[in-house]
Amino acid sequence: MSIEDYNAQRPEFRQAIMEHKKSRRVPLGPNAMLHFENFRLMQYQVLELIRTEKITTENELIEELGAYNPLIPDGSNLKVTFMLEYPDEVERAIQLAKLIDIENKLLIQIDG
Repeated sequence: MSIEDYNAQRPEFRQAIMEHKKSRRVPLGPNAMLHFENFRLMQYQVLELIRTEKITTENELIEELGAYNPLIPDGSNLKVTFMLEYPDEVERAIQLAKLIDIENKLLIQIDG
């Protein structure tokens, strides 16, 4: 999709993505959430990035796709983004310092 086409469709596309995201989130408490990724969500992320960063060259696009493509499940795995949110800067600094290496201490276990 060209950026011009995306801009024309953006309000409807964005609304559909926001609805789609709701069923792909698992809260882990007041400050943490898992986001289960898929192609549609990564497409949205890349289109938004192209739009906001005004990416126009093939090399820039290839670089961004290199960052986002690994977040698309391939059919035999899950891809999850672990999101932390601490709105207060002071609290954020304190909490994030306590969470060093947290990405290596999470486990997703699916019953059955």
